Amino acid sequence: MEASKASMSLVTLISLLTCLVLLLSGAGRVIACVCVCTPSHEATPVYRKSDSLSEIVGHISTNTCLHGELVKGKDWLLLLGSSYYYIKIKKLIACPNDRVEIEPNIIRMPKRTEANHNTDHKRFLLDSINQAQCNFDVNSFCSWRNVHGLDDFDWVLYGSSTPTDDTGPDFDHTTRNSSGSYIFTESSAPRNFFDTAWIQSPTIEVTSDPVHCFRFWYHMYGSSIGRLNVYQVTNGGLPGKFVWSLTGDQGNSWKEGQVPLNSNQSYSILLSGVIGNGYQGDIAVDDINVSVGYCEVKPSSASRTDVKNTTTTPVNGHWSAWGSWTACSVSCDIGQHTRYRTCEYDKVAPHGARCSGQDREMSFCSISYCPRDGVWTGWSQWSTCSATCGDGLETRGRKCVNPVPAAPLGKACEESVNEIQTCTNTTDCPVDGYWSEWASWSTCSVTCGHGDRSRNRTCLFEQGKPRGHDCVGQGLQTGSCTESDCPVDGVLGSWSSWTFCSKTCGGGTQSRYRNCTYPADRPHGQPCIGQLSESPACNPQVCTVDGLWSPWSPWMACDVTCGNGTQSRTRNCIYPPDAVKGKDCVGENGNETQPCSTAICTNTFP
Repeated sequence: MEASKASMSLVTLISLLTCLVLLLSGAGRVIACVCVCTPSHEATPVYRKSDSLSEIVGHISTNTCLHGELVKGKDWLLLLGSSYYYIKIKKLIACPNDRVEIEPNIIRMPKRTEANHNTDHKRFLLDSINQAQCNFDVNSFCSWRNVHGLDDFDWVLYGSSTPTDDTGPDFDHTTRNSSGSYIFTESSAPRNFFDTAWIQSPTIEVTSDPVHCFRFWYHMYGSSIGRLNVYQVTNGGLPGKFVWSLTGDQGNSWKEGQVPLNSNQSYSILLSGVIGNGYQGDIAVDDINVSVGYCEVKPSSASRTDVKNTTTTPVNGHWSAWGSWTACSVSCDIGQHTRYRTCEYDKVAPHGARCSGQDREMSFCSISYCPRDGVWTGWSQWSTCSATCGDGLETRGRKCVNPVPAAPLGKACEESVNEIQTCTNTTDCPVDGYWSEWASWSTCSVTCGHGDRSRNRTCLFEQGKPRGHDCVGQGLQTGSCTESDCPVDGVLGSWSSWTFCSKTCGGGTQSRYRNCTYPADRPHGQPCIGQLSESPACNPQVCTVDGLWSPWSPWMACDVTCGNGTQSRTRNCIYPPDAVKGKDCVGENGNETQPCSTAICTNTFP
């Protein structure tokens, strides 16, 4: 690990020193050396030349940081250690501090670009239908990963239309617009006939259902479509069991594919994209999912077999597509370059006749004109004086032009581009106004308390001079002023509680009071308006009078004429006339008796 870090540090140091040397040398095409990274959500195309018509020769995958040279006057980065690999600056991002910066000549373009893939280590879950889906619209491969070392190139995460005309989709299947993403195999150079790209799912666990259904959407449009294969991997060996295959142009639309899979043991799925005989062979896949249960093979024309090709008929060789042109033999003006092709045979069938024709082709090339030093044009006329009055400046200029406009500019012209001299106009310049001194403040707007006051000034102009701009600012200024405190009128306080009524019956009075108050620190103004006391009548009801005993009447005569008897007397409970009766008389009742005696009775017998 330490040795690896030391090696990477040495590469970084060499890269930085190379940038410094190129920067100090003043090479015409180089203005700076920069550190850049490919974005984390897409593969970055690499071009053969620095122009909009340049051929894409490969892709650098996500999260790869590198150094390069900015091409003067263009928005292209020339990779260090390479004479013809370019990347558009707008396709890159600045190197983050936590990324290791590498010199790009260790990246083997165009095949098997070593890059760090943003792999999400999720597992497929089959708890319910569509639980294992991936639509590639989160700027990642979900839980799928490219297989490295056993195939020829990688599947690429992409959006909108593929780079090559007349092949590939214009948008993804999920969103059907440029905001979505899908994966595809790029069939343009440097891809060759039968080159293969593998991408594999993680392990799919066994479920209670013995059959699963693998569903996906594919796009196979172009004149040289190769083959899309599906394998079921059960024991780790790649590519695994061949379960589904489709080849040829299927039309310019997304189509549904599906195949049943045995699920009696854990497995993974491998998608294999095989390049056809030409560059119009992009194959795209989107909206992958695995569900439990059986499904029919779609389309019905798709192959589903475990039988290997056992043909014994020799198959003649066929030419691969022409490779990219080599670098031109000269750095500018006219030179030569070469391109090659390979006679290829079927990987299974016996070899037949060799391809007829040449395997190389030479042609003249012109990368660009050699640089021509600039030359001066003649001086222009002097410009109009910069001032319409008084003193000013006037200028004239000339241009450093390329004697051959199509050629790059070599050394720039020396000496000055522009000349400047003074010029004078006899007309007097207008003189701007200026302010007079402020006048005294006006009298305060109030005689007591807080008020306002103001003062003004006048915009003056110099006599005998053209009148210029008015004065800047205000001619009127206002401010606050304070006089002595104003008197404050009295304020009635709250009423006190009512006093007790002076009588409990027969009509009395009760009273309440309030005060007129003034602030302690202010002059007194008007007294309070309103009564300071109130005394209404109370308890008007008539008083009740208790009853009183009248005097006793005389004793009545004894109730017998002889012997012992009784005699009585009475009295009454009386009330005053017109009085409301109160309590009855208290004490003994109104009758009273006592014994009495008279003469002794004489018995008379008959």
